[in-house]
Amino acid sequence: MPQRTITLLNQLRAHGFSDDDFRVLHHNGPKASIASHLSYCEVIGIFNEGNPTNIQVRDRLELVLASFRSGDYHRPAHPGVFRALATATVAEIPFAAGTRDSA
Repeated sequence: MPQRTITLLNQLRAHGFSDDDFRVLHHNGPKASIASHLSYCEVIGIFNEGNPTNIQVRDRLELVLASFRSGDYHRPAHPGVFRALATATVAEIPFAAGTRDSA
């Protein structure tokens, strides 16, 4: 499963997806970065099915990329496009209570 997340992050970055965009949809909020999540995914090998947070991140990334591809967006994306798409994905796939780190 982490391999799909790696692929999604690389595809999104190629279109201008940034750390700030990623922080909107990641459970570590302001502490999250694409590089650290890529490193984590490369090391972990498999997501813990009992802990849905990384699966939700992957699902949000899927939705952001699908929305971007289906829209008539410039490539690379204009500033704010991915932020809006990431925000919309969190509304669609919300954080479970107590899983969002806002510090």
